[in-house]
Amino acid sequence: MAVEKDKSMSMSELQDLIVYYKDNLTEEYIQIDIMFAKKTASTKRLYKTWMLLCRNQDIEEMLEETLTNMEKVTQERTIDEYDLELSTDDTVQVIEEEKVINYSQLTESITVDYTDDNTINENTDYDKLDFVVVKLSDNSGEDPKPAITVLKKHLKSPAKFKGTKRFVFNGKEAVAFDKPLLVIGSNVEAFNVAGYFYITNRDNFNTMLNFKDVYYKIVDDNAEQIKQAELFDNAEEFIADCRNNGRYVTRLTKAILVESFKNVKDNKNKLQDIKKDYKLNLEFTDDGKIVYNKEHVNEILNLLLEHYVTSALTDKRMLAKAIEKYE
Repeated sequence: MAVEKDKSMSMSELQDLIVYYKDNLTEEYIQIDIMFAKKTASTKRLYKTWMLLCRNQDIEEMLEETLTNMEKVTQERTIDEYDLELSTDDTVQVIEEEKVINYSQLTESITVDYTDDNTINENTDYDKLDFVVVKLSDNSGEDPKPAITVLKKHLKSPAKFKGTKRFVFNGKEAVAFDKPLLVIGSNVEAFNVAGYFYITNRDNFNTMLNFKDVYYKIVDDNAEQIKQAELFDNAEEFIADCRNNGRYVTRLTKAILVESFKNVKDNKNKLQDIKKDYKLNLEFTDDGKIVYNKEHVNEILNLLLEHYVTSALTDKRMLAKAIEKYE
């Protein structure tokens, strides 16, 4: 299956690939690599990782169920581009791998050179693990299928197990089982194929990959553009307030990506009318700039993202929660 690097797969192509791995899971040419990851507070290295050394036959059932869940998702959901505001359960959101700036730290850690330092063992604190990376690769020959890398939130021991006693049976005798359990579920938060992420649980994906880092980078890279738009009397304060609020930085990033500042700059003469028509609280300087006030950040972002709309049916003026697509 040849895949263009600059094009994501369709749902049918994903289904075919998933079914291929599912049907050939027990073949020797399918390579299985499993790695556990824990997020750290370090700014240099976001993850501490450990490879799992085990027999393939012991994880085949989990992998088959994982692939079944992925196949079901591709059958039941539609596919759409990753949206910074909209998060819906009925779509698989797609984003280029290169935009997920922390992912390379994970891929660099996947290895077949197992050592005491990079392999999980009985001394590892399993409850401090955050997620699991499962990579399936096809080593069948001249035209192998693309690899699938699956991200799974780690299923930790439930709090209700604390203070309890677990047993296994040796014949009729119950024997206390005191060792901690390392669990890998069949859950799927996202999977990567040929340079694209297909996201099934956006909140978990964002948390695991610290995706907010992407927002901050985009805002910082475009700070000068925001200032040059001359929309505010104090653009620096507006940028700082947005960066310090998780919701606002997401919306500001989207405004940058859809070229909202250029649109507002080109239509600055309409701002006073918009204020009047939609009863906004914004104030303006004599030269038409918005007098920045932190209390008005939400109104400003709604303005940038063109959420103040007029109904094509009734001509009523309304506030849209989000714009699904900008033409």
